Amino acid sequence: MNKEKSELLIEMGQRIHIVRKEIKLTQIELASAAEISLTTLSETESGHIEPPFDLILYLADHYNVSLNYLIVGESPMFKEREKKILY
Repeated sequence: MNKEKSELLIEMGQRIHIVRKEIKLTQIELASAAEISLTTLSETESGHIEPPFDLILYLADHYNVSLNYLIVGESPMFKEREKKILY
């Protein structure tokens, strides 16, 4: 693995770790909810493997986490919820 890819994996893993702490879940709770193994989540957070797509989608769908934040580290961590206007 080249150094640039390795650094990107570490950074993405750190962001996933930060999100997990922000939403107050343990690794066991998040792994179970996202239907991935604890080992996979641990290795993802430590930057050893690429984050599973299922994990990224789970965080985006269930916790309104910005995909842009997770993948490239830009934009706020959480997307603003759309405000529905009732007439």
